[in-house]
Amino acid sequence: MVAAERDFYIAILIVVLFFIFLLGMFFYFLYQKQKNLSALEQAKTTEALIKAEQERSQMAIELHNDIVPYLAGVKLRLSLIEKADDIIKTDCIPAIEKCIESIRGLSKRMAPMNIYDVGYIKAIEHYVQATGIANIIQVNFFERDILEIDQQKQVLVYRLLQEVILNTLKHSKGKKLRIECLNDHNDLLIRTADDGTGFFLDEESIRMGTGIRTMQEIMETLGGEMHKLDQDFKGTRYNFRIPCTNEE
Repeated sequence: MVAAERDFYIAILIVVLFFIFLLGMFFYFLYQKQKNLSALEQAKTTEALIKAEQERSQMAIELHNDIVPYLAGVKLRLSLIEKADDIIKTDCIPAIEKCIESIRGLSKRMAPMNIYDVGYIKAIEHYVQATGIANIIQVNFFERDILEIDQQKQVLVYRLLQEVILNTLKHSKGKKLRIECLNDHNDLLIRTADDGTGFFLDEESIRMGTGIRTMQEIMETLGGEMHKLDQDFKGTRYNFRIPCTNEE
């Protein structure tokens, strides 16, 4: 009887262990599936950002290399007319000049990293000046032991800083924005701080804020981390940490 009871309990134990094994395998495959889905979503986000940058760059190149020379040619032909009307001299030619300058400025803002051989800091400084943002809010840049990063990362960092500046301009009601870029143990650390009203980062603000979602998508593409500091001080502060250990 004792042996029969022992066999019975052993059988129950085997069955229980078998179900635990099956349950473990189920959760393991569920975890792997979720992991693969997350990787796929991140890959799609990365692909979408890269594709958007490529399209933006192509548009900027077409504006800068095709439309500007065409308008410049039209302006030249009008200026060579010996008996040109006053309307052509006083209205048409200045209007074409204004269009040329506007298109050049637009092409620089759309793809400053691909058309002009400058770093992301110089590009974002030019963006602040070219758009007139400098007349509304004072943006101060600080660099310390800057890491060399590849072209694709530079474009994404530029877009990240652009979002920070636009969010500050639209929502903070501040007058000053500090952007600091430094080498922190072979990571690119970007710290930003404004003197505006500030806000608390929660699920609702993430869901409603296009700028915050864009910054998060860029950081996911860069494989970095984004933190908003919610200490008791005035303004909004972000820390962005971008790994650059594999950069040459």
